[in-house]
Amino acid sequence: MSETPPNDDSLTEAFRKLGASLVDTIHVAWNSPERVKLQQEIEAGLTDVSETLKVEIDQIKESPSGQQLKSDFDEFKERVNSGEVENQFRQELLKALNIANTELEKVASRLRGTEAGSSSETSHSEETQDNEPPAAS
Repeated sequence: MSETPPNDDSLTEAFRKLGASLVDTIHVAWNSPERVKLQQEIEAGLTDVSETLKVEIDQIKESPSGQQLKSDFDEFKERVNSGEVENQFRQELLKALNIANTELEKVASRLRGTEAGSSSETSHSEETQDNEPPAAS
């Protein structure tokens, strides 16, 4: 029953060969004609999309609606720079917070009224029970 331990060198060699095989496979796949063709198709497609978008953007810029959009954007930018947008935002946010606070106060008030009603009912029923004679067994 003499079992010889596996040779560490053979394990190391197997991992070295695995690494070399992986690197070789990656190189072959990367340099394959199919991958090169796919890359060229993707690059050509992206170039076409880019050119089409440039033409469309130029047409939009020159159109009446594009001019209006640019004008609106410039106006908005000016309002931001002047602080008008910030002031308007602050006012609207303050209004929303005040409404939220008012509504929360109403809810809290109703809950306090419900608590007060139930605690007065509870203390009233406790007083009634204290005044009743003990039940006969």
